[in-house]
Amino acid sequence: MMLYDTRDMEPCWGEPGMDALHEELFSSLRGLANSNDGDFRFGFGLLVRQVEHVFAREEAWMDAIDFDGALPHREQHARVLAALHQVHSRVMRSELATGRDVVERLLPQWLLFHTETMDSALARSMQSAEAETMSLGFGGTMPRAPATVH
Repeated sequence: MMLYDTRDMEPCWGEPGMDALHEELFSSLRGLANSNDGDFRFGFGLLVRQVEHVFAREEAWMDAIDFDGALPHREQHARVLAALHQVHSRVMRSELATGRDVVERLLPQWLLFHTETMDSALARSMQSAEAETMSLGFGGTMPRAPATVH
């Protein structure tokens, strides 16, 4: 059973694209936590790709607004991805207990912390940049992309 999920998470202050990415990620975590061992092996790789997509989307938003906090935010992404790739190699060797601990406990805890700190700051900066753009008469030109992972 998972320790945390989106019911424990505050939305990112009105950034629907970001909130949708986070909801989809937590939904994937819940599904993977409840999967059988065969599905878990395959699903863990899909989860890693989904996290890569979420982080790439956030980093594109950072680039679009020249986000001041981009460096530490990207560093956190890189460290988590490195750890996920390492755990994925263990899951592929049938070391499922490690992977399940990541899915059920470690990644959800980290995501909550990251969302409440790094992502909330990014969301506020995106909103400020959008408000500034609109006040200059350019309309809402903040990059908005569908959050769905394919």
